Amino acid sequence: MDEMVFIACVKVVFRVLRLQYRTREYDIKEITDKEKTKNIETLNIEKKKHRNQLSEQLNIETNKT
Repeated sequence: MDEMVFIACVKVVFRVLRLQYRTREYDIKEITDKEKTKNIETLNIEKKKHRNQLSEQLNIETNKT
């Protein structure tokens, strides 16, 4: 019984340490809802710009032929 508890504790400690290492390795920090919303809005704007560029290129190539 004691061995099972010990093994469970070791597994938990290992997972916590691994998570801490990963957050340091990828420089992960807590993100607020405002930052998430801002990032999503920025991505949407970039997607629209990219779509517009592609459609312009397609129109130009279509007009050439």
